[in-house]
Amino acid sequence: MENLLQSYQAIWLFPAVPPDQELAIENFAAEGGFRVSAKCRNGEINDVLIRSLVDGQCRVVHPWPGRSVAVTDRGGKEIASADGSSRFIEFPTRAGVTYRFDPR
Repeated sequence: MENLLQSYQAIWLFPAVPPDQELAIENFAAEGGFRVSAKCRNGEINDVLIRSLVDGQCRVVHPWPGRSVAVTDRGGKEIASADGSSRFIEFPTRAGVTYRFDPR
């Protein structure tokens, strides 16, 4: 399973998946009290959702290097963003809230 998700110091999506694979993860447990869902098609990561089970801090390895990304809550409010040069995206979380990641 570590080829699909790692979460030792940050959540890392599909760290060891060949680019020609089409895969999806749904509600995978990640360290820090998170459930992660995402898809990978032809080397492109899509549909990233992270649900927080506890109040805390979430740190994610940037899934789209070279592109900006926005993190929004279920109401569409932007919680965090990162430019394409950032290695990580970090943001505070609240228990029970699902966060969506959208590349720009």
